[in-house]
Amino acid sequence: MATENFDLTLRRHERYLGDFPGEVVIAPACAAGIRIARSSQTNAGGIAVKAVDFSQGGVGLRSPIYLPRGCTLIIRLTVPGPVPFALEAPISVQRVRMLDSVPNYYLGTAFEVSDAAAAERTAALLEHLKATGAAVDTEVRRAS
Repeated sequence: MATENFDLTLRRHERYLGDFPGEVVIAPACAAGIRIARSSQTNAGGIAVKAVDFSQGGVGLRSPIYLPRGCTLIIRLTVPGPVPFALEAPISVQRVRMLDSVPNYYLGTAFEVSDAAAAERTAALLEHLKATGAAVDTEVRRAS
């Protein structure tokens, strides 16, 4: 029997690259099951992260703390530009990958789009990134 090789594109949306400091706060629904050491928390009680990519579906984060898949977070960050774009939005962790032996994780998250205003906010973020000349991630990830 011949084996067929199918390519499956894993990305649904165009991604814009960034490297912006931000903060995530664990949503109350997930907070009971996750304990973060005070030494790892920001002054506002969140976790300092770096936003490294953005798409219509979500944001990719680098985090010094492991956060489990399915965890809901609130992200807060400001994307620089002539007029900075402030974002505060609920996101959920979809995948986690350890990046190196020093605690450093990539969190693939999805925006929790609950209404038209949330969808408009996400679209405005992407327009801001385009307008400020953010690089587009041209890497196509495939699985076979």
